[in-house]
Amino acid sequence: MSVFDIEVAKRFKDLDPYDHVSNATFLDYVMEARVRVYRALGMYDRGVIGQVVVRQEINY
Repeated sequence: MSVFDIEVAKRFKDLDPYDHVSNATFLDYVMEARVRVYRALGMYDRGVIGQVVVRQEINY
């Protein structure tokens, strides 16, 4: 399996007053990266069976 390096830019609304990204926002970044990988692999092409995320776990 190939390794992908995906950069997701921080948005102003993602940061709290201390410049920390919330846990929920971090999961949004993971989702954005996953979608980009799926698109790069052609998994969002018409007629291709989609993916379902059954579980997502992060240890902080």
